[in-house]
Amino acid sequence: MTTTPPVLLYDGLCGVCNGTVRFILKRDKVRTMRFAALQGNYSKQVFKRHHSIRDIDSIILIVNAGEGERLAIRSEAILEIASYLGGVWRLAHLMRLVPRSIRDWAYDAFAKRRHRFLGPFDSCPVPNADVANRFLS
Repeated sequence: MTTTPPVLLYDGLCGVCNGTVRFILKRDKVRTMRFAALQGNYSKQVFKRHHSIRDIDSIILIVNAGEGERLAIRSEAILEIASYLGGVWRLAHLMRLVPRSIRDWAYDAFAKRRHRFLGPFDSCPVPNADVANRFLS
């Protein structure tokens, strides 16, 4: 079975979310993770396949995108990203000792206030040319 690189769906208008993407780009040693704004066509196709996530404006990590794909949402997405990045970031898996309901509550509490930290953007920032091929429209 062939696996495809993970795809991170993120709020393209959110400063914190864009900061998260930049954080991952700096630390992605294998340089395979791809990114798509929640406001784009790629995300709309994912929402058509997964009706239960239509109202989610959180990060969503698609593992093995395409046939047989699996979605990780909220705190689970953060832990999957940490695993993908490897190295010291794998220590984040200790957070699995905390029940998911509590992790997601904390994630949601932060997410509700995220625009206060880095503010919203009027439009999705354009990625640098060296990583543009990793962004899906």
